[in-house]
Order: sequence, then structure tokens, then C-alpha cells
Amino acid sequence: MIRSKSGNLVFLDTTLTLGTTQLTGKARSFSLTIDNAIEDKYFAETGLDAGADFGRGAQRITGEVVLEALNDNEFAIMRANTATKLRFQNTGANIGATPTTDYLQQLDVPQAKLNSPAMGYAGNNRIYTFPFIGEKPLAAQAITSKTVTATATVVA
Repeated sequence: MIRSKSGNLVFLDTTLTLGTTQLTGKARSFSLTIDNAIEDKYFAETGLDAGADFGRGAQRITGEVVLEALNDNEFAIMRANTATKLRFQNTGANIGATPTTDYLQQLDVPQAKLNSPAMGYAGNNRIYTFPFIGEKPLAAQAITSKTVTATATVVA
């Protein structure tokens, strides 16, 4: 599961280009879960030990985006059952000058559907928590990730 932190940008697009429409001053937080549907296989001849092989189902991408209730835009998208494109991005400090390179973590869900939101408050501000599910577009992946880091290893 990936959860947002400060400095993240959230983009929600309904056009052909992913990463065009940033939710500025509206996105409060997000979370994203990637389920690869991997399961151990147990065979009669091996008893309780898992076999060397494993099964894999369809990858499932789920999450939620918490938005401040400023207008009806996302409700309209959800009501129309419009496929959306979501991008979650965090750009960090500069790590190279030629070419200009910054730390970057970018997660793209190229086809997602917003589901009916839960409504609530954050302080005195009305918020909507929109759950979403990522769908696998034709000839593409359900999610892509891009990471730029200056270190040879990533520390968890």
C-alpha cells in the first residue's frame, strides 16, 4: 500500500493525455494498493509445504482519493461512469544538472473508475473520499511506476 505525504501532486484526467489536469488546492490525500493475486500452490504429494510453482490471478489496483468539496467536477465524472486517468507524483530535490534531473516517484493508473464517495469533514471543510479501481486498458498495463533516485539502492 502506498499512502500520500506532503509534496505530492494528484492529476485526474478524462482526456487522452495523462498528467495534464492537476487537482490544485483540492486533493487532501490518497492511498493506493496493488494486489498481484499471487498464491502458493499446494500439491497432494508435498503435504503441507507449498510447491515451487505459484498461481497468479489478475492484478488488482484499488485506492482512494480524498478531495475537498469545492465543486461537482468529480461527482459528474463518477455519475457518468467516465474512465479517468490518475497520476500520483512527488518530485524531490535536484540531483543532476546536465540534464536537469530531480528525485521522482510517479505512479500512473491509465484507466480508473471513481466510485461513490464517502462524505465527511476535515475540520470545518467538507471532504469526499472517492474510492477507485484501476482497470487494465487494451494493450497497456493497469499501473506503471517511474522512480528516479541518485543512490544505487533504495532504502525502505
